[in-house]
Amino acid sequence: MKIVSRIEGDVNEDQLYKLVGRQAYPTVLFLDSDGELLGKLGSTRTIEAMKGMANKGITIARYKKMAKEGDRNALIEVTIARLEINSISFEEASKVLPDQNDFSVQQKERWGLAELSNQIHVLTRGIGRDTGARKKAAEKMYALYKDGKRPVTDGDILNFWNYVLLHAESIRDVDAYELGIESVRERYGKRTGYWKKWFAKHEATLKKLKAEGK
Repeated sequence: MKIVSRIEGDVNEDQLYKLVGRQAYPTVLFLDSDGELLGKLGSTRTIEAMKGMANKGITIARYKKMAKEGDRNALIEVTIARLEINSISFEEASKVLPDQNDFSVQQKERWGLAELSNQIHVLTRGIGRDTGARKKAAEKMYALYKDGKRPVTDGDILNFWNYVLLHAESIRDVDAYELGIESVRERYGKRTGYWKKWFAKHEATLKKLKAEGK
């Protein structure tokens, strides 16, 4: 599914939001014949990224079929994959897989990262411009940061650090603020446009925080 425009008053306009939450335009999704979300394109809009999304979607569809036939490993794989694209909540996934003792090392790592991604998604969902809600989410995100949690996917990285920076600024945590900027730079530093403004804004705040701490 590829939606490239927004039509006010369209009776189906909110279907995308119901499926995956608020997304940028254009939004590119990979669905199966049941209408289940199997993948969505991140902020990297290249042919390689689209092929990667499609290949992962095909793999998930195969595991989905195998899981229905009773394959335990396929059930683990498809459930983790659903978590990774936030098509189910961590609570729902935990009900499907209450016991993770038979997970492989890689599956345990993916489960942990998917749990973090889901936490980030839940903490920031529907906040918008609500200042109070943003502050509360930032405090909780900062707690995840202090607990050593670090996201690895594009959308999660920016979302995570934006909120961590918000709380770090409020409590004057210069180290966290600087680490946040560098973590975002590692992923997005070579991009232009919006990103130049993002880095300029946060580097100015970091400079101010350092000056105030002297």
